[in-house]
Amino acid sequence: HSPCTLRFEGEGDQHPDMKVIGDVLILFAQKPHDLFHRVGTKLVVNHKISLRDALCGFELPIQHLDGRLINIKILPGQCVDPGFAWIVRREGMPAEKTGGTVRGDLIFHFEVEFPTKLTAKQQSTITEVLEATTDFPKVANGQKVSLSDYVPKKQSQQGGPNRGMYVQHDDDDEEEGPRGHPMGGGGQGVQCQQQ
Repeated sequence: HSPCTLRFEGEGDQHPDMKVIGDVLILFAQKPHDLFHRVGTKLVVNHKISLRDALCGFELPIQHLDGRLINIKILPGQCVDPGFAWIVRREGMPAEKTGGTVRGDLIFHFEVEFPTKLTAKQQSTITEVLEATTDFPKVANGQKVSLSDYVPKKQSQQGGPNRGMYVQHDDDDEEEGPRGHPMGGGGQGVQCQQQ
């Protein structure tokens, strides 16, 4: 973020031999903050929440830059989609030359942390609550494969539009990490790299 400049015209050093008086410039550099990130008059907060909080609501107390405590409240039944931003109007930074009467918005981006595993009871409960189906359509002549976590090797991989996507072959099961051909045919355990 570029520093803000305050100019006082004609207030610089004066010299008897010069008719032009210089200006005084004061540069304000923005100090990084642990919680807020400034974008113009907007303040942006990136915050991690649990899947339970995303689906069931939560309260998040925030100490604002001016010392006020504001309580961000997502009501029960109001689900948080991590692809969207949430706004608190007029809680951002003051706009220039308004004396603080015009303020930007406070914007929240919530990153939802998903559990890595579920117990059988949790799966059953979620399936019932979300009315999810456990009957998947049968595919004739199809080979059944399972997804698993992708752990990249330290070596560079082949580039291309499908970089990071591999099909692991049966003979690769005992070796560490996926080997095989990018988007190759056949095999067990399709592995996808997270972006």
